Amino acid sequence: MNAGVEILLKRMDSHPEEFQGLDTHIRGLGTASKTEYRWEHHIRAALNSKFLTAEERALLLDKLSSIQGETFTKAVLRELMSGAN
Repeated sequence: MNAGVEILLKRMDSHPEEFQGLDTHIRGLGTASKTEYRWEHHIRAALNSKFLTAEERALLLDKLSSIQGETFTKAVLRELMSGAN
């Protein structure tokens, strides 16, 4: 596996908050914070590269989607627990 992909995947595991809005931003569906923009260029470059395999690209996208799913679930739970009718 490409060493850069390995590093990004490990960073996503250890600091998922740095990638929370990035998936939707890369796909043109949302915005990302300054912290998340830190990784945007690298992830875009990787996803658009010819040096990664389809499997490596899929691993990056799957991990980003997983982080987004967890963020979405937390947001729904926060709203539910807020007591709003």
